[in-house]
Amino acid sequence: MRILYVSAALPPTEVPEADLALRQCLHLAEAGHDVHVLTTEAHGDVELPGVTVHPIARTWGWSDAPRIWRLLRAVRPDGLLIYFLGTLYNYKAFPTVLPILGRLVGATPVTEFSNLGSGGDESAKLRRLVFRLLGPFRYGALLPVSRRLVVLSDLHRRRLGEISRRAADKAVIVPAPSLLHEASDPREARRRRRAELGLDDGVPLVAFIGRLYPGKGIEELVAALSEIRATHPQAKLVLIGGALSPEHYWITHGDYGAHIDDVIAAAGVRDAVVRTGEFDWHDPRPSEFLYAADVCVLPLEAGVYLYNSSLAAAASHGLPLVVSQGQVPEEALVHGDNAYILDDRAPGTIADAVVDVLGDPELSARLRRGAAGLAETWFSWESAVAKLEDALAGGSA
Repeated sequence: MRILYVSAALPPTEVPEADLALRQCLHLAEAGHDVHVLTTEAHGDVELPGVTVHPIARTWGWSDAPRIWRLLRAVRPDGLLIYFLGTLYNYKAFPTVLPILGRLVGATPVTEFSNLGSGGDESAKLRRLVFRLLGPFRYGALLPVSRRLVVLSDLHRRRLGEISRRAADKAVIVPAPSLLHEASDPREARRRRRAELGLDDGVPLVAFIGRLYPGKGIEELVAALSEIRATHPQAKLVLIGGALSPEHYWITHGDYGAHIDDVIAAAGVRDAVVRTGEFDWHDPRPSEFLYAADVCVLPLEAGVYLYNSSLAAAASHGLPLVVSQGQVPEEALVHGDNAYILDDRAPGTIADAVVDVLGDPELSARLRRGAAGLAETWFSWESAVAKLEDALAGGSA
C-alpha cells in the first residue's frame, strides 16, 4: 500500500506527537508499505529509513494548497493518514480539508487525533456543550469525510461522541506503543546503568519516564523521595527525559528544568536524583534506564490513561507501575493487578505506595506480570500497525 502520512511534527520537535509520527512511519515501512511523509519545511534534514520525506509545508495555510495538491497527485496514495492536533498546524483551517483532497486522488482518508482532552474534566458541562456546538467547525472535513478516526484511548472516543455519535462510531482505538528504542540486552543494560548510578544490588531505583513540564507530578515525586529514603536510605530517583524548553512558555511558564533543579535542592535530595536530559529518537539509553529501575511512578495531574506514551514505555519494560487516576477511571488499569493506583497525589501517598511495592515481592511480581500483560494487550506495534493498515485499506466503519 502506498501511504501518505501527514504530520506537522517530527523529531527533534519536543512534543510526543513528533515521536509517535516517526515510529508509526517507520513501522508501516517495515511492514512493507511505501510510506511518504508530508511535513513542515523545518524538517528538511530529517531522514527516515525506508520512508520518503516531503518537507514542503510552510504555514499550513491556504497558500500551501497548490504545492500539497501537486504532491497528492504525484504520490497518488492508496491511504492518506492525517495526524492531527490543531496547535501543530498553527490552528489553520487548510489541514482540515485534506480528507476531501485525498478522496479526489482516490485515497482512503483517515484522521488520527492526538488529543481530545484529558480525564480530569469529565464533569465540565460547558466543555461538552462547546464540543458539540463548535466541534464540526473546528475539525472541518476531518470528521465527516475521513473513513476512520484513530484515537489513542476510549476516553478520546467518548470525546468524539460529544461532537457526534457518527464520529464515535467511526473511531478505532490505537494506543501509542512504546516510542523508545529498545535496549538490545536488558540484563546488561540494567547492570551497566545501575553501576553508572552507583547502585549496589538490592538498592531501589525509582523511575519517571517522559518529558518534564508542569502537570507531570514531578514536584510531588521529588518530595516523596525523601519519605521513601526513610525506609530505603540509599534509594535514588531517575527522571528519564528532558525538560520542555522555555520557548514553550505557554506550558512551562519559564525555565522548568531550572525550577525542578530548585525543587530537588530544596528537598535535600540532590545526590539522590538523576536527570538524564533529552534523547535522540534512536538512543537506547531511556530503555536502559527503565531496565535499571525497580518501579516506575507516573503521578500525572490529569491521571494516567492509555494515551500516555509514558505508560506504554514503562509497561513494555515490565516495571511495576504506580500511577495516578483522573476523574474518569482508565478501565484498562486494575489496582493491584497491573498497576498500583494512587488514592491521591500527595507525596506521602506516593511514598507509601512505592514502599509497599518495594517491600512486597509478591505484589511487585504480580504488578510486573500485569504490566507485561497490559503491554501485550494494548501496546503491541504489531497490533497497532494492523489496525492502521485496516483503517487505511478502507475497513468498515
